Amino acid sequence: MSVLWTPAALEDRQRLLDAAFVRAMEHEDPVIYRASLEADANMEQEADALDGVATWRQGPLEGTRLYVCRSTRHLLVYTRDGNDVRIISLAPAASDWKRST
Repeated sequence: MSVLWTPAALEDRQRLLDAAFVRAMEHEDPVIYRASLEADANMEQEADALDGVATWRQGPLEGTRLYVCRSTRHLLVYTRDGNDVRIISLAPAASDWKRST
């Protein structure tokens, strides 16, 4: 059983943290960044539990699945191979992340 974050998914996480850091600097409020760090840790904890999760939703691409994070307003797009989970990307739950073709 393993959970792997792809480089693209890790970049998504880093973008969220970077944006929170910029907001914290603009508002001179370090709580914004600390909250983002806590949310990231909670998201990672939820992702680590995906290796045993039986509930999922069909993802935007064939073979992908979605997990709605309880601790943040984000979706994890992932694939499974047995008990191995590969997180492909992270998307805000309120965005139009399904690209039209």
